[in-house]
Amino acid sequence: AGKPQLLLMYTDDLVKAGHNAGADVREAAKLIMGGGGGQPGLATAGGKSLTGLSAALAKLIESATK
Repeated sequence: AGKPQLLLMYTDDLVKAGHNAGADVREAAKLIMGGGGGQPGLATAGGKSLTGLSAALAKLIESATK
């Protein structure tokens, strides 16, 4: 079984509007039993649990569209 990975990238206009990829990916990583972080425009995370991947993706979409 593989280990789940997340990558989140925001455009400059979203970063200026207050989005932070590092903070958002860190929160989503908790759902895959992992951790992560990065810059406001680009961040990555890794985890141990594939079962939380769908929930993590949903969390990232929610964060990106609020």
